[in-house]
Amino acid sequence: MSSREGVAPRKSIARSPYFMTFAAVAFLAALIAGLQVEWGKNGNSWTDASMTVYAVMKLFLFDSVLEGDPGPPVYEVARWLAPMTTAAGVLAVFEVFAVDLRLRLHPVSGNHVVVLGCGERSRAIMHEILGWKEASGVVCVVPDTTPLDDVRSLKSAGIQVVAVDYDANDTAEEARAIARIHLESARGIISMEPEPATFGHVRWLAARAPKGVGATVHVNSESRRLREIVERDMDNFPDFDMHYFSLSELASYQLLGSGEFSILPSALDASRRFMAGDPAPWNEEPGRILPYGGLTFEQIDAAVAEPHVLVVGMGQVGGELLAMLANLGITSPNRPLRVTVAGRGVGEQIDDVFAQVEDLSKVIDLTVLDVNPEGRAMRDALAGISAERPFSAAVYALEDSRGSLLSADFMMPVLAGINTAVWCPHRADVDPILNAMPEGSRIRLFGLDSEVLNPGAILAERYLEQARHFNLVYAQTDARISGGLPPINAQEAWTGLSTVKKESSFAQALHRHVKGAVLDATARAFAGVNGFQLINHWERVLEGLTAAEQADAIAADPLLSYMSALEHRRWATFYYLRGFTWGETKDEVGRTHDCLVDDWDAFIAGPRRETIAYDAFASLILDGPE
Repeated sequence: MSSREGVAPRKSIARSPYFMTFAAVAFLAALIAGLQVEWGKNGNSWTDASMTVYAVMKLFLFDSVLEGDPGPPVYEVARWLAPMTTAAGVLAVFEVFAVDLRLRLHPVSGNHVVVLGCGERSRAIMHEILGWKEASGVVCVVPDTTPLDDVRSLKSAGIQVVAVDYDANDTAEEARAIARIHLESARGIISMEPEPATFGHVRWLAARAPKGVGATVHVNSESRRLREIVERDMDNFPDFDMHYFSLSELASYQLLGSGEFSILPSALDASRRFMAGDPAPWNEEPGRILPYGGLTFEQIDAAVAEPHVLVVGMGQVGGELLAMLANLGITSPNRPLRVTVAGRGVGEQIDDVFAQVEDLSKVIDLTVLDVNPEGRAMRDALAGISAERPFSAAVYALEDSRGSLLSADFMMPVLAGINTAVWCPHRADVDPILNAMPEGSRIRLFGLDSEVLNPGAILAERYLEQARHFNLVYAQTDARISGGLPPINAQEAWTGLSTVKKESSFAQALHRHVKGAVLDATARAFAGVNGFQLINHWERVLEGLTAAEQADAIAADPLLSYMSALEHRRWATFYYLRGFTWGETKDEVGRTHDCLVDDWDAFIAGPRRETIAYDAFASLILDGPE
């Protein structure tokens, strides 16, 4: 993904095309005027040439060889143009000092965003921050080897620039530089620098930041494997709340987590929309719960419509999209999400995405079609697959957004009526095609640079609040089970978590709308109430019970056990996607976890039985912050 625009600085006077044109005209007029006034008056050509140069210089120095006498018309024009050019040139010389003075008189006063680096993507982000009402300004931290022209262009745009020597040991100069960044009052830190330099620069800053600074850091990393290696070291700096992202992740988050695009079948999506509403009216109406004892998971499964997602191509976002779908699209504890991937050479790319997964069948039910995405063979194959298990959504992730739209248009007999999304970084590139397509108005574009390369998407405060809220309830549940002290607030519960645990909380928060849809559908089918009413009922049942009693109550309630098993499967899928396997101990370095048990009946009968309360409470906190 690339941006077509970056920081738009105020152009230097000296480099303005208007100034250059003006100066050229002034020089030409002065030269002609000098020749008209001096040439042929001094007896020989050498003296004439010398006096002509002298006459030209006097014009640019606010003087004239004619004193107050009128001269030829060109000379009179040059009398004005030449000194004006000189004045503009003097202003250009002092412009750098004026910019520095302006920035010193208006330093950042808190709530600013710190951006590391001044590459193309960093500039695009800074351009957006300058017009973002949620931040007071930008501080750009650059290496001290950054070209002076780059620094000047940033400053002229109103960006505070702090140059640091990343190779230096702790010095008084570097301490002053860090103080000018004002980390303690920053809204957040964004690093869009290339890997692995981005990790080194963030680590350098973390090691020298003031104690207790509490900075939230968002680091762009396109390599998940490199990220997983580095994050263990960065977890040693608790004052930096680390979050790693790739632009393809942001695009996928915005598509799947916005609530505007759903991968669910229409019946299940109706429950999702209901559960996205206000729960307050139902708090005083518990409803009459119909008895549903004796239900099996298979019977409950039959009442939940199964999603089936088509992904066409892999492109830049296909890998992250598949991994996110596998985790966020789970609707049953008995089966993973069904996904069909079509396109040329997609098999090898899929192998790369899931290379660390021990058993792919545990995380995704995958069908792969190696076909031309614009060909009849693909349409015929999809028609056959859809006849057996209809698609609920289609996502195009081809590199060529034009090709995606052509394919979508040809596949409409198969895809008609389902939600369709197309990856496209620039809307203007495809608008003519989209407007001309019969179904064009129903196609959602995602991955637009205007949506991805902006501070609101990167800082992702909405998802962060949801993740912190879930983690708070999780920590409170853990304290009750273990007999420890519960955290005072969400921030205390969040501080000190490893990156893996933070990402797990993010994934849980993003899954809650799908989980809410399943809860509402099963509540209506078997309990005769809606999802909110069933949550209220479960809260009353579990309130005041010990951990062991809660585990017994969960296991005895088929619907609550089903929802707990659903969350357990989603949680296990998250860890499987990161290469974890079952082990006798929890070990993030060795990638083992003692709760990675796939058989739910075996799990609730095993030594970790009481931990099912964690899974159950994930279904009771669907009404967290939006």
